[in-house]
Amino acid sequence: MKVKLKEIFESVPPLKRIFDTPIKDAKLVYALSKTQRAVDRELEDINEGRNAIVKNFGTEKDGQWSVPPEKMEAFTAEMEKYLATEVELDIWKIPFRITDFIDLSSSEMTMAGWIIDAPLEEVTATSQSPVEPNEKVASPTA
Repeated sequence: MKVKLKEIFESVPPLKRIFDTPIKDAKLVYALSKTQRAVDRELEDINEGRNAIVKNFGTEKDGQWSVPPEKMEAFTAEMEKYLATEVELDIWKIPFRITDFIDLSSSEMTMAGWIIDAPLEEVTATSQSPVEPNEKVASPTA
């Protein structure tokens, strides 16, 4: 599967939640562990590349690297270019039924959407809203 480094990098929070969720389905746990190992390896590579870019634009003080404000624009442009790199990942997509075990917000689904195998009939856009006009929708804080 082809994916941009940015998609992998930005999906870390929801993927961490998914990978850390206890699940009793042995086949699903096996698939998740294989996927997690592949994603973790790619994240290590992403961080190595990021560190190299930081060292290219930054300065070291007491063993810590930072990018000075006057180089931040160039650093950001280089990071965006780097994170736009497309890589081939040999992974199993996470089955949509993961949502039977963990509640994911819409923003988490968006961040991790590249790796979640949602059934097409469930995500096809239609002109009909699932909420009827004038229907009261419960507040998330209620």
